[in-house]
Amino acid sequence: MVSSIFLSSTRMSKSIVIIDDRPNRPSLHLPEDAIRQLHSLPNVRFASSIGDLDLKQFDVIAIHRSYVVRAKLFNELDKLIKDYSKYLILFSGGVSQQTVSERGHKATIGSEIFYSSNLIPFCQDIQETESIQLYKLLYGNTSWELPILMRLRQLYWIDPEEENEDVEDEKEEIEDTLGITSYDELNNKIAQLARTV
Repeated sequence: MVSSIFLSSTRMSKSIVIIDDRPNRPSLHLPEDAIRQLHSLPNVRFASSIGDLDLKQFDVIAIHRSYVVRAKLFNELDKLIKDYSKYLILFSGGVSQQTVSERGHKATIGSEIFYSSNLIPFCQDIQETESIQLYKLLYGNTSWELPILMRLRQLYWIDPEEENEDVEDEKEEIEDTLGITSYDELNNKIAQLARTV
């Protein structure tokens, strides 16, 4: 049996679907005018379940983590990331540490971070730019690189004997996302960005 998330239909360009089984959740975090603005964006679609949605038509799939758990969709969503180069945002009130993984294609973030003032610019940005950076949702369109570079610097400082596979994976994720190839290049980029803040 083929899951409904793999149905074919016409693909929308540079779009995001927000699947939240509690339609009132955005109002817990965003003012009413921001919610109206979000609903008016042509590249944003809202749904309370996957239903008959063809998730392949969206570039970014944002979905509440509890819905994914109940519907047992983790494997199918991971397949979309790997096979179709989609971006996945899992959001939940129970997430205390924001992470970006899968070479920048998957973010796990708190609902208050997802439904923040960064959401509208992020949705506008994915429609207007070639690349999608999930870090922009966490840190904003203008200042997202600096915290990530600082995190990479911390990872470089970890004693190699204490470094584990998770540390190495995170370093590679950030290096690949930002195109950093050396510690000197990292420091130069930090200095450059710090002058603009």
